[in-house]
Parts: sequence; structure tokens; C-alpha cells
Amino acid sequence: MRRLGYSHFGYDRDLENSRRRGDLDRCLDWAEHFDSFDDRPWFSPDIIAAFRARFPGSYYVLLERDEAEWIRSYIAFTKPKCSPTEALRRYRDHLERVLEVLADEPNLLRLNVCAGDGYEKLCPFLGIGMPNEPFPWVRPRSL
Repeated sequence: MRRLGYSHFGYDRDLENSRRRGDLDRCLDWAEHFDSFDDRPWFSPDIIAAFRARFPGSYYVLLERDEAEWIRSYIAFTKPKCSPTEALRRYRDHLERVLEVLADEPNLLRLNVCAGDGYEKLCPFLGIGMPNEPFPWVRPRSL
């Protein structure tokens, strides 16, 4: 999103802890200073619901990926805190909850970068021109 000119903010442990304590306003106050977000706390269904109320007309990009790839990545990242079956349940439950929150959202794009989605799908959705560079996707390791 930065390459497209947006001010972007990602994972923040303190804001995630605020979200877990129910202090969504702290997260939303912080969000006023940026154009785009990813990771925690921003992908949590409770934040998404609160965000929709506070920032109507926002655009949402839901990143999806192959379930088997996601499980391998999740297990590698979490150093097996759960089984592959439990990881898959968590992934599916999360997607279901997010899609419930965004069920009537007209500004929702489902994007699967791992399957080849990139600027050609994202830029028209955002109403901006495509950059003259390849989409920044690099698989850092083989999973």
C-alpha cells in the first residue's frame, strides 16, 4: 500500500493489547492518522465492525490464500501451538467472522496474492492507476 502512495500501519502489540482489553477507541483514534492497515489488531472482526461505524465508506481488502499453504505458514510461524486441524479451524472461523461483519459491505475486495492477484485487481478496486513495476510479492522461503 505504501508503494501506491498510502500511509500504512501494520502490527502493533500495544494496540492489539488495547483491543483485547476492549479499548477499541484507542485503536480507532490511532487509525485516524493512516490510510491503510494490516495485521493485528486491524484484521480482528471487532475492530472491523467498529472501524466500519467510525469510518463509513472505507475500502476493505480481504487477503485469502490456499488453506494448505496457510496451515504450513501458520504452523511455521507459531512453532506448533496447535495441530494442523486446529489451525484450519481457526483460519476458516476467522474468515467466516470477517465475512459476517462485512456481509453488506459494498467496498470489499477478496484478493489472493498467492494465486496471482495483484495490481490488476487491486488498483481498479481502489480507483487508482497501476504502477509501472511488478506487484511486490516474494515468497521468502519454500514452505
